[in-house]
Amino acid sequence: MARLVIPYIIDFQQEAEQKEMIASLINLQKMLAQYRARNDSLQYPKDLSIFKINEHDFRYRTFQNKKEYVVSIKLDFDNDGRVDDYLYVSSRKFGVEKKLDAEQPPTLASPK
Repeated sequence: MARLVIPYIIDFQQEAEQKEMIASLINLQKMLAQYRARNDSLQYPKDLSIFKINEHDFRYRTFQNKKEYVVSIKLDFDNDGRVDDYLYVSSRKFGVEKKLDAEQPPTLASPK
């Protein structure tokens, strides 16, 4: 019976961890927007340390003289056994996006 139940428990744990990462990224995106709105220069911070949060393994990068950002985390989102997927948020779009089977972390594409 344990052989039947354990895979489901592991799936639920992975799903819970993924949902936690999504919620953390959305909250971080809101905090970054508030920071920029309160900052007279309309720039994002140079790093995430000002928020005093558990950074999980977030990768934070700014662009355009700190006027844009991408925050990403690498994990196995599609459950293929490889940690080659990214969940990320950016200053250009609200909400979490996925980049599956990626060799490089997300960056901001040049505006068209």
